[in-house]
Amino acid sequence: MRMTRRELLSSAVAGLASVAGTVAVDRQLLADPQAPRFDRPHRVLQAPSRTSRDRPPVITTVAFHPQEPKLAAAGDDHHIYLWNIAGDGPATMLRGHADWILSVAYHPAGRVLATAGADHRVVFWDTTSGEPVHVFSDARHVVTQLAWNRAGDRIAGVGFENRVRVYDTAQRSLIMELPSPGADMRVIAYSPDDRWLAAAGRDGATRIWRATTGEHLFDYRAHRQRVRGLAFSPDGQYVVTAGEDRVVHIHGVEADDEGFDLPVGKGKILCIAFIGPTQLATGGADNRLRLWDLKQRVEIGELTGPLGSVASLAYSPRYRLLAAGCFDTTARVWAMADEVSVEKLEVAGPPEPVSVRAQSEEKR
Repeated sequence: MRMTRRELLSSAVAGLASVAGTVAVDRQLLADPQAPRFDRPHRVLQAPSRTSRDRPPVITTVAFHPQEPKLAAAGDDHHIYLWNIAGDGPATMLRGHADWILSVAYHPAGRVLATAGADHRVVFWDTTSGEPVHVFSDARHVVTQLAWNRAGDRIAGVGFENRVRVYDTAQRSLIMELPSPGADMRVIAYSPDDRWLAAAGRDGATRIWRATTGEHLFDYRAHRQRVRGLAFSPDGQYVVTAGEDRVVHIHGVEADDEGFDLPVGKGKILCIAFIGPTQLATGGADNRLRLWDLKQRVEIGELTGPLGSVASLAYSPRYRLLAAGCFDTTARVWAMADEVSVEKLEVAGPPEPVSVRAQSEEKR
């Protein structure tokens, strides 16, 4: 039985394509964003080691350029890597942070990349020149996640403190500090229509504000442990949260909505991303990406391959690509299928990527 892409998304996995920070990609895959994506291969990207004795960096955050087939990724080596998914050259590397990078986020028009992390700084990069254009250094704690509004004139950030910081990017100034439900905030998101702002963290509570004014609307507590994933649905009608209690919770944007949970998963959930109007991908500590149909409230498949926890997910609607940042030092990219049979939901992962270190030792 065949099902449409709106009902079911998955991917077939084939082959390996990355060593030393380069990737070989079938250019036909990206030639036409509207072309079918059935049974396209899975790609593995790996940043280079600085010496033969170093391991490549752990990848803990990924983001797709909104208009171009480019992926930004960063992790524990303090650098940002930019891959052109349609090319086969090495990654471009940006240097400017002094500690672990926990968030990369493209401006909605793609002109600027914002990054933040454990050095308490938010850095804005010109995506054409690769040069930093501004730095906010007023955060007093680690910044765990950034979120642009759709208009692109505001960016909000959360971290290891009890407030959300909202910046006006045109004026380059802090315009709001919103009290948070806890002192360890991990995730934040604007609704697609810029009406709402939501954030959550360690205490399991999610707080909703009116995005334009910062008015606190309501809280709800759907998790018993730290929330690690948060996203508004593409239509802006509900919020999805997930966390270390293995629960995925769906809650309407109205305060009196009771919401519902998906079946409890098999590992701590560390990240989520919408891959369709009602389809969701989750990644976590069980080294798998699970695909869910929120309308039917069921798991519809899984993608395997990562050899460590999946720390971050990003989806490109334009190119129908799903990327995962992994603790196994890779960023992995799947081309999502337009149409797939039920029998092909569970797919085998690729072999472990050849490490830079192993390649270097062979040459000596």
